[in-house]
Amino acid sequence: MLLIRHQTLHRVIVLIAIMHLLGCVSPFTASPVPAVSEQWQTAPVFSSPESVVFDPQRELLYVSNMRNSAVPDSYTPDDVVSKVSLNGDVIQLAWVTGLIEPSGITLFNDKLYIVERTGIAIASLDSGEIIQRIPIHTTRFLNDITINQNGDIYVSASDDNRIILIRNGSVSEWLEHETLAHTNGLFVSGNILYAATIKHSALQAINIDTHNITTLALFPNGMLDGVQVVGDNYWVSLYEGELISVSPKGEKQTLLNLRGSGNTIADFIFIETKRLLIVPSLSHNKLISFHIEN
Repeated sequence: MLLIRHQTLHRVIVLIAIMHLLGCVSPFTASPVPAVSEQWQTAPVFSSPESVVFDPQRELLYVSNMRNSAVPDSYTPDDVVSKVSLNGDVIQLAWVTGLIEPSGITLFNDKLYIVERTGIAIASLDSGEIIQRIPIHTTRFLNDITINQNGDIYVSASDDNRIILIRNGSVSEWLEHETLAHTNGLFVSGNILYAATIKHSALQAINIDTHNITTLALFPNGMLDGVQVVGDNYWVSLYEGELISVSPKGEKQTLLNLRGSGNTIADFIFIETKRLLIVPSLSHNKLISFHIEN
């Protein structure tokens, strides 16, 4: 009996060693998947909701309605940004209007920055009025946006392999590289710009000072969309309906899987102070909220 136990223990030790050599996560050390519970869903009142951001000062959500027109670079009344409460109540569906296929949005210095097909629109958070536009003529498919603490604006160009920089109102092609082909989501943290690329299905980390690009993880089973740094990890969404956490070692863990429901996950926001995840379901024209345990 003792011999059998020793043999079993030996097999387990050998198995763990093999898993370690193969880069697998040991079942004894893997982080537990946090509990996820749905909080609310809005009615399907949006028009292809693509991106959502949280305004902590006003406790509000802003949602871009991309509309996916068959006529590019054209305006329709559905090209808007909506205002939504944290309880999922749609306060004003057409809050920022006069836009052209708005996609990525972000906040900086109490203003809302909105990516249009033709450039960046900047709106007042008090009135929702557009107060400034920055034209970008270098590409037709501008997509996501992120802004660092110095006010440098990075914009992805999903129809090629460039990332655009706007500094003090001046537009330039900041970085062009085949590794960045069809970049979608962007998120800046410190001197690192994180980029979710579609062509290579990869999460890339770009050193802003050196332009060195490091691949953090590959995702062969879906199209990358949003990205956010959460604690020490990187959260990315697959448009097909999956939210995945990537550790600094490149280990992946699925946090949320909506593939069976048909709901897609576009450019999400996770509000860490409230442990609240807001998912734009572009396919079903609604927002879905989840609470994720710590």
